[in-house]
Amino acid sequence: MRSSLLILLTAALVGAADVELALTSGRTVRGELVSEADANLVLRSRFPARGTVKLVESTYAKTDILRRKDLPSIQQQYDERKARTPDTVPEQCTLAQWAYENCLREQAKGHALHVLEVDADNAWAKRILDNCGYLEVSGKWIDEAEYLKANNLVRVDGELVPADLAEARREYIRARTNETNLKRKVAETRETATGKAESAATADAKVKESTAAAEAAQKGADEAEKALAEARQSPQGKGDDGRKERSERIDAAVKRLTDARTKVSEAKTAAEKAKRSGSSDKSAAERAKTALPELETALAKAQQDVKTATAKLPKDDPLLAKPAVEEKPAPEAAKKPEAAAGAPAEAPKPQLRRLRSGGGD
Repeated sequence: MRSSLLILLTAALVGAADVELALTSGRTVRGELVSEADANLVLRSRFPARGTVKLVESTYAKTDILRRKDLPSIQQQYDERKARTPDTVPEQCTLAQWAYENCLREQAKGHALHVLEVDADNAWAKRILDNCGYLEVSGKWIDEAEYLKANNLVRVDGELVPADLAEARREYIRARTNETNLKRKVAETRETATGKAESAATADAKVKESTAAAEAAQKGADEAEKALAEARQSPQGKGDDGRKERSERIDAAVKRLTDARTKVSEAKTAAEKAKRSGSSDKSAAERAKTALPELETALAKAQQDVKTATAKLPKDDPLLAKPAVEEKPAPEAAKKPEAAAGAPAEAPKPQLRRLRSGGGD
């Protein structure tokens, strides 16, 4: 059924004429014209994926289009290429590769099989068949999806395994990942409960210290204020020297009072800051203590789930020897591009050989 649907989809696509657009960004895109308006147009592009075809619709503003060119249908392009392609291994492989890249699965298969008729070990042709979604079984290339369905198999990391084993492995990986993540969360929560409680105690001590410093500074400020009042009320001496001496006493008292008030302000600020920090740390410690029992219960269940999942796997399953990995999102730079980028990695090209003659360099 899947193969039939793919054939119908491909047949519907290859008959449609393509449009090629040269964009102001420097890119060139092509695809089937889906719709066109005054300001933009929509293209449906085809990209090969293993055994299937991906369709992507994109909208392009006409102001971003430098040139527009109508292209023949993919089938027409294929027919023209086929007519001028020599019947040699490299050229037939090249045509098969082009057919695959342009979503002509059956045509790609035909040329690849043609190559294998004379060069049974041709890696390039086998790679094309594999990319088209075919599987070699007992010397015959058959639709992999149909074979897997008929035999209750699935492909996992390039390996064909029974579906129930694949599900057991997925269950084991989920259980191990969950267990590992919960172990980390429990450890972090315990550390928070202990560490924040200690930080809160340190902050409380800082509050007491800063409060005492503020009280001492306030006494100094009171004394400085009293000294300033006395300096201002003291009689002025005779002459310039007397006036200068009284002014200096007042200035000294003002400076002493200013310094004392600054110390009071700084000490009060430190006390308030320590108080807020202590309050925050106490709350965090309480939240961690409250969450810890539930996390520990979840961890115990996760560990039991790992045992249950382990029992469903063969004792010699290589997955059991792998360390568990915490579930983390993959960095953008590490993500692999989709098949839309073009063809798969090209295998080494074989030497020139004539197909119909059966050999000869």
